[in-house]
Amino acid sequence: MNARLLKIVGWVALGFVLALAAGYVWGASGRLALQSRLHEADLRVQVSDARARLLAARVALYSLNFGAATQDLEAAKIPLQAVVQRYEQDGETARVTDAQSALASIEKARRLAAQLDQSAQGAAADALAALERATRAAGK
Repeated sequence: MNARLLKIVGWVALGFVLALAAGYVWGASGRLALQSRLHEADLRVQVSDARARLLAARVALYSLNFGAATQDLEAAKIPLQAVVQRYEQDGETARVTDAQSALASIEKARRLAAQLDQSAQGAAADALAALERATRAAGK
């Protein structure tokens, strides 16, 4: 009777472990795809934020509001730096190069806007073009 009880307990324990393993595998099966989508969505948000701030800076430059343009350009650097870090983590060297080019153009536009130079508009346009190249290459 003892051997039979031990056998039943063993089978129940094995069933419990198998059910636990199956639940873990079932729960984790969509997790990787979900994390990938979350990563892509976060990257899109960062790119959209940088693009919106660059466009706001260009509008401010058109209306000769150099103070607002300088603030918008400075604010655009923050999400763009996050984008550069993401591309570096993902090993996307071409995208890193384009995003860093956009950062350099933003810095140039910011310096020109701080000097009340209207040519900051061209540098801001260059930054937008570089950002577009980086995102087009990324398929975002």
